[in-house]
Amino acid sequence: MLIDSHEIDIIGISETWGKADILDIEMEIPGFKLYRKDRPTINNKKGGRVALCVKNELSVECNDLNSKKCEAMTL
Repeated sequence: MLIDSHEIDIIGISETWGKADILDIEMEIPGFKLYRKDRPTINNKKGGRVALCVKNELSVECNDLNSKKCEAMTL
């Protein structure tokens, strides 16, 4: 409801705590493309991870930049 009433196009989320066993469909928002960067499960650190939800008509992915092994993403 807030997304529609404020005409939000991009939602940035930090500290998602996402991990490989959480499917994209569990985090997706209808009408938005989900981009997520989960922390590797090495050393069992808790917290972290980031995600962006970008309105479908604005979404263009750049795989070369997103493949870096860091908790950051670019569109």
